[in-house]
Amino acid sequence: MTTASKRARPVASKASIPLTLSELATKGHGRKITKIQAHAAIAELATAKPGKSRRENLQADLYSYFMPPIPKVPKTSEQWVAKAVSPNDVRYYLHHANVNKLGFCATDGHRAHIAPTEKAEGFYDKAGNKVECDGRFPDVDRIIPRGRKDVPLEEYTLKQLATKHTNDKILHHVSIHLGEEHTVVLRDYWYEMVAMGGKITVALGGEHDPVLVKNDKGCIGILMPVRL
Repeated sequence: MTTASKRARPVASKASIPLTLSELATKGHGRKITKIQAHAAIAELATAKPGKSRRENLQADLYSYFMPPIPKVPKTSEQWVAKAVSPNDVRYYLHHANVNKLGFCATDGHRAHIAPTEKAEGFYDKAGNKVECDGRFPDVDRIIPRGRKDVPLEEYTLKQLATKHTNDKILHHVSIHLGEEHTVVLRDYWYEMVAMGGKITVALGGEHDPVLVKNDKGCIGILMPVRL
């Protein structure tokens, strides 16, 4: 081997090391750009040589812009869990799903979705990529109802209730009935919860107690009641 070939190969400088996927997901959280801005970002990355900080910001903008929406009908348990993420909540730690002793969890304070997972503990965005978050995720385990009888979903009947206007929003409700027992919940939350698929069972408590929904794949949903 010649002396020239023994020379040290160029080592990437710290400024040229790309963001990891987790760093990109963390930096991209909460960014909102338009289609025109996304196009300009792509052009700048392709034709210019932005500095490290500028390049990372552009990449984060594009990561956020091209984040795929959660399907109306979730195809995976992770997508189903992501339905319960609360992206605009002032409690920033609810902007993400969280993996803990229960599994893959998300909650907006009115409902919680939980599914089995092999992911490592921590916070994840709705695309399932890990993000850094210094918040403390709520202890969802303490609100899971226990000691109830699980009844197959098909044995329940639903009654559509009148809509209610609150804070300029129209809220639709349904009443879940099993014999004399019934609980009123938000309609959209109910249908998103039972979209977990599989063989579903439901357990009611009192009129003002949370509803427990489970399936044969290990998914658990908790839905808080509403008072009309």
